[in-house]
Amino acid sequence: MKIDDGVTWQLYPLCTQGIQLYIEGPYNLNTGLMSTDLNDAGLLPLTQPFGTNSNAE
Repeated sequence: MKIDDGVTWQLYPLCTQGIQLYIEGPYNLNTGLMSTDLNDAGLLPLTQPFGTNSNAE
């Protein structure tokens, strides 16, 4: 890894672990895509529900 201080750092992991992630959602295994049923039914809002500034400063 090269950092702009002119020093080259070599990073080694302290440990490695095989990780599996199980998520739930409208994923279609046959198509490999997420379902758009909620959007198709018009159930998703078209405007920002939390005000006009979506970025916290």
